[in-house]
Amino acid sequence: MPYKDIQKRLEEHFSTPLSDFYDRRIIFWKDEDQEFESVFDELELDGVSKIKLNGSNAFEVKKLLSADDLTGNYLVYSPISYEHPEDNWLLNIELYSEEFRSDLTSLRMSSLGIDDTPVLRKTVKLYSKFFDSKARGAKLVKMQNTYTAPTQLHLDIMAVLAGAESGSISQILQKLLTDDLDASSNTVIENISSFGSLPAFKQVINRFTGYPENQELDLEELAAFILISALAQNFDESLLRGLESYISGTKNANCYSFVHEWMLSKDRKSYFDLARDVEARLRLASRFEKADVDALLSSDIFPGIDEAVLSRYFSEIGENVIKVEDILLAVESKRTQAWFAEFEDFYDCLYYAAKMQEFYLKYNSGFHFTKPQEVWKFYEDEAYLMDTCYRKFQLSFQNALSQNNEVLEENLRQAAETVEKLYHNWFLAGLMEKWTELAESDFASLGYVSNIDRQKDFYSNMVNLENKKGPSRRSVVIISDALRYEVAAQLRDELVTQTNGAAELTARQSVFPSITKFGMASLLNVWNPSIEISNGTPEVLLDGFSTKSTKDREKRLQTINPKSAAIQAEDYKAMKMKERREYLKGKEVIYIYHNKIDAIGDKAPTEKDVFKACEQAVEELRSLVKTLINDNVSEVLITADHGFLYTYESLQEMNKISSKVLDSEAYEVGRRYILAPEGTQADYLLPVNISHEFGGTPMVGFTPRDTSRIKISGGGANFVHGGISLQEMMVPVIQFKSKYKSKNKDFTERELAKIQLLSENHKISNLGFSLDFYQPVPVGDKILPAVYRIFMMDEDGNTVSDIKEVIADKDSPNNIDRKYHVSFNLKPGQYDRKKDYKLVISNGTDIPVEENFTIDIALADDFGFDL
Repeated sequence: MPYKDIQKRLEEHFSTPLSDFYDRRIIFWKDEDQEFESVFDELELDGVSKIKLNGSNAFEVKKLLSADDLTGNYLVYSPISYEHPEDNWLLNIELYSEEFRSDLTSLRMSSLGIDDTPVLRKTVKLYSKFFDSKARGAKLVKMQNTYTAPTQLHLDIMAVLAGAESGSISQILQKLLTDDLDASSNTVIENISSFGSLPAFKQVINRFTGYPENQELDLEELAAFILISALAQNFDESLLRGLESYISGTKNANCYSFVHEWMLSKDRKSYFDLARDVEARLRLASRFEKADVDALLSSDIFPGIDEAVLSRYFSEIGENVIKVEDILLAVESKRTQAWFAEFEDFYDCLYYAAKMQEFYLKYNSGFHFTKPQEVWKFYEDEAYLMDTCYRKFQLSFQNALSQNNEVLEENLRQAAETVEKLYHNWFLAGLMEKWTELAESDFASLGYVSNIDRQKDFYSNMVNLENKKGPSRRSVVIISDALRYEVAAQLRDELVTQTNGAAELTARQSVFPSITKFGMASLLNVWNPSIEISNGTPEVLLDGFSTKSTKDREKRLQTINPKSAAIQAEDYKAMKMKERREYLKGKEVIYIYHNKIDAIGDKAPTEKDVFKACEQAVEELRSLVKTLINDNVSEVLITADHGFLYTYESLQEMNKISSKVLDSEAYEVGRRYILAPEGTQADYLLPVNISHEFGGTPMVGFTPRDTSRIKISGGGANFVHGGISLQEMMVPVIQFKSKYKSKNKDFTERELAKIQLLSENHKISNLGFSLDFYQPVPVGDKILPAVYRIFMMDEDGNTVSDIKEVIADKDSPNNIDRKYHVSFNLKPGQYDRKKDYKLVISNGTDIPVEENFTIDIALADDFGFDL
């Protein structure tokens, strides 16, 4: 600061009116670097005496100011700094006097509100180039921190230079490691070297991670050091032999805390990429491949750990070794870890393969039934889940293949072959064999299996208003083409969990052949059904009228109830609410036709997407039901014309039957059925009586006894229907009733599954600790799955542990099966055993549950800095 400016500022200070109870002004001019000693010597201020401290005259000056002269104004030049305040003999006088500084450092400290202490002054001087820019200074101010010690000032300056949002070590390191790992091209290193202090930065890194301070800062090595140290926190170190130079030891917990925070951040993709780089550099994949699965389940630091787990199990499944309990435990462990989303399709494949094997182990001795009705009930209650698991496996399998994961693809494909054999060669073949064996005589004599509810009675049993009571006498029916029973079971579950209604699922036996034109006719009010040959093709008539089109079906419905209507689902959804309500007004029977599954599956180019279509169908039907609820429809029936069979692998010739087995010309040949003139004989095929059910042209039906297809021209042999398999003939009936809290005494509110702390010990004595939790009520119907985030919090609301997830979705009736064992890691820092800490259990919706804990860790690392 120029001489004239100093003179002017001091004159202003001394001329300012004194505060109450002050008779004079004493100003201490602080100048530890003696930059302005000559200026002091030259200064002349009217009415002001000057004193210069020299390190040996403190007692003399103290006597003068506190005893000899109590009225004079003084300017005391002080070039002396004290490490300990008690060494300053003039401290009591300084405390009631004023301070003056004229150096740039002082001005900077004053403008930023930094305490003017020797150690902070040293820090500000260290970063003189940083403060040359007003923009950088402004960013520092935005940090809104108070600086009474150098640590936070160092960190905030580094944060500004790194482009971090706050002065946390984690954010600074994250910015460093997401930039170029070549230090010569790294923006953070460049900025800190130019405008900060690289030695100070290296010391920060050393204090936090343990990375050697005296070693050249190699960012690839630093990244590897941090990640391997984090891995070592919860990993068997015997598996890390040869990597000791990458393990911090005392700072492992710091590295783990940093990595865990990064993995959960919005920038987790950058960590994923970095972890992949470290895996490749250190050839970690080979280590993970040799590790026991139990060791791999405890860590998620590297994505390669997930690949090792998946690859191990896929390889075993490919060799027909499916360890059900081990696989389910592995999936349970991994689904709350960092990279489950990235490998979710692969884990789903693993899960559904295990569930299919679980079913196999339960029934591997065969399906021991004596009546076809028993087989029907078995499929309706339980065996349909095998089809669901296969469908879900194939969906996940296709999604997984699209990710082009070279590590997993080959083993996954081999596992898929095992799953295909399990499904096709054991389940479909075995169940079909038993069903055909027991039902064959009924099909041959009646055309259906006796003592099983039939599709043709749907209208009279479920729709006819004579069976309904109350003011809202209306039947709304959704018919979804090829909505097979197991898909409807998923729809039923979603309607229960995602609406306020109740839904009941039952099954009916479709007419033969299980194809659209027969099934759609059977769902109408069936009078005098007949089959007539029209243009060489069999056509189903009711009372002589066609049922082919939506308009045809509407006319048929109106013959029994004039207040009936039929409409396509897409046309209904396209209407505005007012139009829909107007359409429904005055109508008592409404049939809404939906077509997603059959539209995709029945075409050769798209049949491979039929399982995707099933998911879309469930979503569309759920949406349609919600629309109907909004349109004041309280009850909805959902059913189908037929189901379907689908297998992923292309069929071999041995699975195909020639239509030439007939001894006469057929009327119609499908891949799963034949309609032929009455009296026709066929080798290998099972005969089905048609004339018992239908009048008109006398004919007989035939179908394969197993899941084989009949050879016809054209593609599309994987998705089929028309036969008598349970998958084709069991059509669902969902009875959905909307319930409102104000109108239904039996209304059940949906609620999230709860969890509660089971562990009784509320004292933590180690940075790593485990707790047990319990889910009191199993998931089902109105008890919905919930995701809980659990962590430790201090009295100020700061999170002091890693955040763990528990997915409360267990549906087992056994209490012991609904336990969760969760491992936590406290963040390194100082913990006070006299303070209360809280375990927070939050699902993001309900009020969080908090449990008081004591943390008593004698040697907790405060990772402070002395810079």
